[in-house]
Amino acid sequence: MGWYNSDGLYVKFGTEEATVAKVGEYNTRGPQRQFEITLDLTTLTSSDVILDFSTYIPKDAFIEAVELETKTSATSGGSATLSVGLYKSDTTTAISATALVSALAVATIGNAGTRTTLTLGSTGAGAKIGSTPGFPALVSAKYGTAAFTAGVVAIRVFWSK
Repeated sequence: MGWYNSDGLYVKFGTEEATVAKVGEYNTRGPQRQFEITLDLTTLTSSDVILDFSTYIPKDAFIEAVELETKTSATSGGSATLSVGLYKSDTTTAISATALVSALAVATIGNAGTRTTLTLGSTGAGAKIGSTPGFPALVSAKYGTAAFTAGVVAIRVFWSK
């Protein structure tokens, strides 16, 4: 288990130090930036969990849109929903559990090949789309209502400074 040193940096030890990143940023060579999260929906819990400690959205970034591309069809024994949120870089304070995606239904996530773009005001759009997080932000996720029994999605976050 890691800890914060006197410089405010998160220091990892043991197996946590070698955790594979789930988030990666594309080099877009322009003002718009993009990172992608590959998320196995069956690994989610009903509690908000930070997905990656190495990639974050800067505090002054303007979040333009979020795109979900279903890689493996999403299924659930009930009416599962997906929420994607943001945590402050201190890893203990939630900015919003629904900052990027707000209770997106399993039916909307759909079958492999489905793409859903969330912009300001669209169904399932998070509270921080169309604004800035205000703090350096790490991405988190959770399910609501019921657990997912299958599904892999690529979540792309588009932002600019």
